[in-house]
Amino acid sequence: MSEPAGPRTFREKYGFVLTPRWLGLIGFAIVASAVCVFLGQWQWDRYEEKAGRLARMDSAWDSPTLTIDRALEGGLAVTEASEWRRIDLAGEYIGEALVRNRPVASRPVYHQVGVFLAERDAGAVAVAVNRGWVYVDDPVPALPGGRQVVEGRLRIDEPATGRPSPVGQVYTYNAGDVVASAGLEAQLEGVPVLQ
Repeated sequence: MSEPAGPRTFREKYGFVLTPRWLGLIGFAIVASAVCVFLGQWQWDRYEEKAGRLARMDSAWDSPTLTIDRALEGGLAVTEASEWRRIDLAGEYIGEALVRNRPVASRPVYHQVGVFLAERDAGAVAVAVNRGWVYVDDPVPALPGGRQVVEGRLRIDEPATGRPSPVGQVYTYNAGDVVASAGLEAQLEGVPVLQ
């Protein structure tokens, strides 16, 4: 007859946890948990950034219209405080229209971009203007000639690509890239460019 079994020790009950297989599973669970926490924080940061942009857009949407002189009080760069503000410009388009190939509602379209020489008290300033889009099968209209009044919204420039664009096209909404792609650098020498 065998002796009555007493209570099992901790090692007897849970000794299997110390086997290589279980140690590997525990290590994997710890690493997976850390990765999930990191990715969750990354997603939360993206959400907060997007929510901040939307809040700035909402607050600027119904704000009073700016003049070019008022918009440039802080310098030649559009700031987060002035982004999406409505602006009225008077002046004329120079050069030829450029296109930027980007989809709208999952359809390929050309965004028409032009360089606008805006009048202001301290002298003209060059502004890259997105005039809207047309489907790629439709002809891209020419820029209007003569003095124009343009109503639009200020946008912060996209980072410059530093690579040459195909003729008649531009990769980014970056005023410097637009001026370079339009071949207007020599014509605009000494004229500030709104960034």
